[in-house]
Amino acid sequence: MTKYPLLTLLTLIAITSFAQNSLSGKVVTSLSNKPLIGATIYLTDLKTGTNTQEDGSYQLLNVPRGWYLVEVTMLGYAFQTKIIKIENQVTQDFALEESLNELQEVIITGTSVATERRKAPTSITKVPSSYLQQNASTNIIEAISKIPGVAGITDGPGITKPVIRGLAYNRVVTLNDGIRQEGQQWGDEFGIEVDANSVDQVEILKGPGSLAYGSDAIAGVINLIPEKPLPEGKFKGNILQSYQTNNGLINTSLHASGTKNGISWSGRLTNIMAHAYQNKNDGYVLNSQFNNFAYDGTIGVHRQWGYSQVHFSYFQLQTGIVSGERDSTTGKFTQAAFDGTNQFSLIATDQELHSYTPFLINQNVQHYKAVWDNSFAIGPSRIAAKLAFQQNSRQEKNDPTIPNTSTIFYLLNTVNYDVRYIFPEVNHFNISAGTNGMIQDSQNKGTLLLIPEYNLFDLGVFTIASRAIGKFSLSGGNPL
Repeated sequence: MTKYPLLTLLTLIAITSFAQNSLSGKVVTSLSNKPLIGATIYLTDLKTGTNTQEDGSYQLLNVPRGWYLVEVTMLGYAFQTKIIKIENQVTQDFALEESLNELQEVIITGTSVATERRKAPTSITKVPSSYLQQNASTNIIEAISKIPGVAGITDGPGITKPVIRGLAYNRVVTLNDGIRQEGQQWGDEFGIEVDANSVDQVEILKGPGSLAYGSDAIAGVINLIPEKPLPEGKFKGNILQSYQTNNGLINTSLHASGTKNGISWSGRLTNIMAHAYQNKNDGYVLNSQFNNFAYDGTIGVHRQWGYSQVHFSYFQLQTGIVSGERDSTTGKFTQAAFDGTNQFSLIATDQELHSYTPFLINQNVQHYKAVWDNSFAIGPSRIAAKLAFQQNSRQEKNDPTIPNTSTIFYLLNTVNYDVRYIFPEVNHFNISAGTNGMIQDSQNKGTLLLIPEYNLFDLGVFTIASRAIGKFSLSGGNPL
């Protein structure tokens, strides 16, 4: 008889959970059975993957035991997915067909587990990175506002709010790196504080998403997804630069990422600046210029017990505020000035219309964010846990007589949490249960108060179950 039964039980669980599980095989062409070199095999829920070797073989070591959706991609070939139970040493080969629809995006991550889009029970649109690169814009929401069912409310340079099925503001939840983006989304002049260059893909859930994302997701969810971690032993760096003729916008972004010995990392630095935009009626619109500076970084560790990664980001946007005031004689735009005693107006010069620096009347938005993202294997089950801190600061200066004083100054601190237990698949049922919510503290530090200060505590407990029956997909849950 064992003297310490509890210790023995815990030891057996640990041995079972962290046994050497692996996935290996070959990727070949479906017609000629030739090996495909450089094909990507990726496990979305574990944020890890690898590439095939010269003989088409691949191997993923130290994979936590469980059911996972495996996606296989190769440029010029049809996207392929398969749900695989990984336990001990599993071998799985893939045969890809040539396709003109290269790298069709069919994996949905904005659900309890990664899911094929055709099996998602709700209307979800996937926007690939190729679309984002081909549709130049001043911000990420403007880039996706041409997607059917999605629109944007623009109020000022570089500021666009998402609209889904006619609803916006607090009726649409925006996720960035799996965490709710919390700024000042109740107002027209507050955009989404996310660097567009850092977004690799976008998922748009049209319809109620309150069960998993809270009561604010009545209209839908915008899920902004960063670039995937690179396979083991890979390194990548790139420089992106673009120019727009209307407002002289210059977008420069530097990015580098890599993975070595199970440690993945990435870093990005972005600077965007633009002078006043122009139209056929007004010409150059004074004080519509803006500057946008952002950086972000991620470091994570991937082991047989799962993964843990830390992500941090900073976003700063300074924009001019268009007043529209004109000189009564010439009809030209004027700007406010103050000489210490009197306030008066000056006709804008051509040099000022092409200036990249916002003038006296402007707003400055800053957003800090840190996210701790974890996934731990517990036998065939898994615990996914996220904890985040955000600080959003918005300062508006609109009084020329006090140029160094912010008339409007909001400071919002938010702590987000999301913990869910993902059960092993049983009879084709995927079940997860968890809790999520946030704690907020909003402060007014300006001279003009539009909304009162407040403290908020939000807590939700939920259970979600889904099952595919032939061509039908069923999903339901029970919020508490």
